[in-house]
Amino acid sequence: MDVIEINRTTVHGASGPTFGTISVNGLPVGVTLEPTFTSGQLMSTGTYGAFKRFSPKAQRIVIELKNTHPRTNIQIHIGNEVGETTGCILVGSGYSGNEIIGGSSEPTLNKILADLKAPALQVIIR
Repeated sequence: MDVIEINRTTVHGASGPTFGTISVNGLPVGVTLEPTFTSGQLMSTGTYGAFKRFSPKAQRIVIELKNTHPRTNIQIHIGNEVGETTGCILVGSGYSGNEIIGGSSEPTLNKILADLKAPALQVIIR
């Protein structure tokens, strides 16, 4: 089973986005950007099954978490700022202020997808 770990490093509350790091099978691959804690859109910490799927909206493969009730369609996908997510997890190589470094999100997601070899996938959010 492949394991994606997201470790939140900064939760700004109402004043800014939630930052973190992301690794695949114990190897660091980048950073994460999520909504503010007070938005009500931040995914709960825990362990989730997940799967790769084609997103018609994004027109690319994304990683979708399972059993996120009452929320649905929680994904790890490309994007640069909090306004590009409604509770999903954006990835990139680093930060520029409160955003993912421009141009780094797609290559980071491609790296994550390439590192996933097993049919079973687990996402751990801390």
